[in-house]
Amino acid sequence: MKVKQKILELIDKPIIRTTIAGKLGVGEQTIAIHIRRNVSNGRMTKMDFLQAISEVTGSPVNTILEEEETITAG
Repeated sequence: MKVKQKILELIDKPIIRTTIAGKLGVGEQTIAIHIRRNVSNGRMTKMDFLQAISEVTGSPVNTILEEEETITAG
């Protein structure tokens, strides 16, 4: 699971990143790094991060994540 692209675009603004950072008690640049990486099952998929995203975007927590596409060698 990872954060949907449309949510990343909503939150990847300095004022929004700063708001999320304040809610999580970290720096704004830390949030920027997590957004840039958006790794599967990474920090952004944890409930406290999802709740912070939900609060600033108005999106319900259950609509923020998406299944990661798996590529199989064939």
